Amino acid sequence: MLPTGQDRLLISLLRPGRLLEFIRFFILFDKRSGKIAARYQQYFGIKRLIERVSEKDTHGSREGGVIWHTTGSGKSFTMVFMVRALILHEALKQCRFVVVTDRIDLENQLSKVFANAGALATPRDIERAKARTGKDLAERIGKGTERILFSIINKFATAAKQPECHNPSSDIIVLVDEGHRSHGGETHQRMRQALPNAAFIAFTGTPLLHKDKTTNKFGPILHAYTMQRAVEDGTVTPLLYEERIPELGTNAKAIDNWFDRITEGLTDKQKVDLKKKFAKKGAVYQSESRIELIAHDISDHFTKNIPDGMKGQLVTDSKLSAIRYKKHLDEIGLLSTAVVISPPDTREGHAEVDESQLPELQQWWKDNVGDQSGEAYTKDIIRRFAEEEDPQLLIVVDKLLTGFDEPRNAVLYIDKPLKDHNLIQAIARINRLHDQKQFGLLIDYRGILKELDTALE
Repeated sequence: MLPTGQDRLLISLLRPGRLLEFIRFFILFDKRSGKIAARYQQYFGIKRLIERVSEKDTHGSREGGVIWHTTGSGKSFTMVFMVRALILHEALKQCRFVVVTDRIDLENQLSKVFANAGALATPRDIERAKARTGKDLAERIGKGTERILFSIINKFATAAKQPECHNPSSDIIVLVDEGHRSHGGETHQRMRQALPNAAFIAFTGTPLLHKDKTTNKFGPILHAYTMQRAVEDGTVTPLLYEERIPELGTNAKAIDNWFDRITEGLTDKQKVDLKKKFAKKGAVYQSESRIELIAHDISDHFTKNIPDGMKGQLVTDSKLSAIRYKKHLDEIGLLSTAVVISPPDTREGHAEVDESQLPELQQWWKDNVGDQSGEAYTKDIIRRFAEEEDPQLLIVVDKLLTGFDEPRNAVLYIDKPLKDHNLIQAIARINRLHDQKQFGLLIDYRGILKELDTALE
């Protein structure tokens, strides 16, 4: 009698050596989610990681590489599983771990995952594990003994100027979250110089494959788990796409074609100069009439298609557009909304705009955020979005498009030009599993289907 697929599965998982190994290294008890057993991509990814960091090159440095597990497939827990496995591994139990992110909200999220899984015991341990300043980071690198250290990559710019910011030990493993971002310049090199013999492991759901940008920084892809495979496995929710460009003559492609026609015969330099002098296309997209029309469409679509209790996000091209959308959505009155943006004096979304000259934006910040910090305001909005009925829709520019994992998030309305890994990161906000969600909805008001196809491929 030939073995069945079930026979192979049982033998693969339950043979004594693998079962005991799985119980010891690959089961966590999370305060929020309960008992968590590693998925197969986490198991095989970590096994490959252990093999890799156990190797050293001719200079005595530990080898690194890239773990490419699509967004939503549990990279945070993969990091915790890895730390646990290495601590318990006889030949690697002396290793220390530096967890590097590029945003405060991601650092907070990751540290909480580590704490809930038992890697950090108390709230005080969470705060102690974070490098407070560049100087603090330098001292911990040179003289610290803690097993787990969290840092924002930008702190290395200051830390590297301190003489103590150097540790030649090969028993340091650097776990880089979102390894496709923020590692193309000088700060990455300073981090390497501070930890010359460490193993650098990049975790990413969207590696920069063009010109091998991610692998050139960290080494080969050690294990891959793509979005298509995750959907097939039921690890993430499938996505449905719909284009709903408003009939206002503001299609980006149409504008580009029109501009090409009227500038035919001009040199490239003349075209660039004319574009600078011409009215910006962004002004067309930010027009009150267009935003009001889309606000009505979003209100109608959400109330007819999104189940009770589910939530959504609207991503816009600027802070000014975000607050104008909120104004019109509030006037329509079918949806409860909240805006999550950075303060008016930073350059989120529109670097060329002097936001200090936008009284509409300044007034909104004063009326809604007031004297509290932007971080406190955002934290409260995220809590309400996850735990309460309102708000139903978050209006954002760049914030909450990475590292924001809310299973009730069921629809993403897109009114911003997105492409490549930024687009994949954004659409992954709605691919988390939930009992009331058969699929995540992508509603496109900008005509980004070509970019979406390219990014997914």
